[in-house]
Amino acid sequence: MINPAYGDLAQNYLLKRHDTALKTGIARLTQELTGGTRQDIGAAVRGDYRTLAGIERTITQLTAMNTAASEAALRASATQSVLGTLKDLASGNAVTLMTAVSSANPAMIDAATSDSRERLFSAVSALNTDIAGRHLLSGTRSDVPPLTSGEAILTALQGAVAGAATVSDALSAIDDWFDAPQGGGGFLDQAYRGSDTAVGHAPVLQTGMNDGLTAADPAIRAALRGLAVAALVSEGLFSGDAAARASLAQAAGERSIASSDGLTALQGKTGAAEAAIAAVSTRNAAEISGLELARAGIVAADPYETATELEAAQTRLETLYTITARLSRLSFADYMS
Repeated sequence: MINPAYGDLAQNYLLKRHDTALKTGIARLTQELTGGTRQDIGAAVRGDYRTLAGIERTITQLTAMNTAASEAALRASATQSVLGTLKDLASGNAVTLMTAVSSANPAMIDAATSDSRERLFSAVSALNTDIAGRHLLSGTRSDVPPLTSGEAILTALQGAVAGAATVSDALSAIDDWFDAPQGGGGFLDQAYRGSDTAVGHAPVLQTGMNDGLTAADPAIRAALRGLAVAALVSEGLFSGDAAARASLAQAAGERSIASSDGLTALQGKTGAAEAAIAAVSTRNAAEISGLELARAGIVAADPYETATELEAAQTRLETLYTITARLSRLSFADYMS
């Protein structure tokens, strides 16, 4: 004869409580089995969260550094592309001008200087490149393009050479305009719109290397100067004086050739920054992987152990359902027999 230790109401309550506990346990074990992480972290660390918190904090810091490194790598790569474009424009300008000058054909010189004008505009456009609204070569004033338009630069230069009587005078005026310090009424005042402070990658690289670059850099100004001299010829400088125009075209070609070394140095500097950024990213990624393994060793759920506990819990639940079903069919006659 069945002699339950509890009354019907109490027994029903106990069965429901066991049912809820088993279902909760099964849900937890299922989550641990699929997610691979223990649900009760406090038990996993035995109440001491210091080690786990330190690992999590370091992972967060390294992840933030990697994000910054990715952005810096993108900027460095884009800057390298801009420098390559500028160098190609200057080199092509030199070849075109020297070929035209050697021909002693005024028509070819006119065509070459007209091409220089378009190259100048292309160079200014390249130097004004931005990424997501942040201009590469404006320094800390990245919200504005570093240079005015090519037309504005030529207009300012035309004013600078307005009183030049000879080719030598014109070249001196152009050189003075490009080399004038801030406040001297030259390139830095009339053409450059960025800041004096370059935006480098030192915070990402955690070094003191001066790897920042702006469109005010002397090497960039030298490349623009070679293009601008020839462009002024295209704009009508010394119009009607074929010899003077040929001399200016030759001087422009020579300046474009001379600018190559400075641009190459900038490319090398930017390349060094790219390599350093890549090294930082690789090192951070390796550290993050190691820390994630350490974290997994603390909070990861053992799949075999979890699967075994889950199977046992499901068996207990099925057994509880069987007992509940049998009790629900128990009649008074069965109870008295």
